[in-house]
Amino acid sequence: LLQAKGAVVLSLDDLGSNDEDSHPILDALADRDQPTPLETLVSEDARQALVNAIERLPERQQLVLTLYYFEELTMKEIGVVLHVTESRICQLHAQAMIRLKALLHTRLGP
Repeated sequence: LLQAKGAVVLSLDDLGSNDEDSHPILDALADRDQPTPLETLVSEDARQALVNAIERLPERQQLVLTLYYFEELTMKEIGVVLHVTESRICQLHAQAMIRLKALLHTRLGP
């Protein structure tokens, strides 16, 4: 019926090669700057694992990470806010990173 009206229906698969495992047209149309669905899923899983791990840290370490990474304060500025030395903030940050690494290692693997 469609051909009688002068129209032909094609799929993108019909425009590719005859090799069933190859999809050159679909590959050409893919947006290389966007993550694949699998990459998005893995990224979201990793992000949620990080959030869960941070929530398991002691409150003071959570605060140091928040001020450092999200508020972009320096170690010295965080020390002023928390009334401790810059050196102590460095220690708290290092302890937090070690704990996060251990927590994420058990959650996500090596």
